[in-house]
Amino acid sequence: MKIEVRTPGLSFPIKISFPLGMARSKLIWKVIENSDAKEREKILKYRPLFISCLDELSDYVKENGHFDLVDVEEPDGTRVLIRI
Repeated sequence: MKIEVRTPGLSFPIKISFPLGMARSKLIWKVIENSDAKEREKILKYRPLFISCLDELSDYVKENGHFDLVDVEEPDGTRVLIRI
């Protein structure tokens, strides 16, 4: 997943890449398990659903290619693009 934010006030866009496979990583889930977050139980409760959704999303991308999940442009020129 790639997130890009362009604003007229910045001379360069903000770009963040997050590999979907990283969300399946045991390390990420260990960090969540060891955190003190109030929402930890909810997050861990939905882990199987989250993983199955990622699998379906990965299969879709393999069959159909990448797509834009969000592409919004504000009147002031700010643009947000989330591409999977």
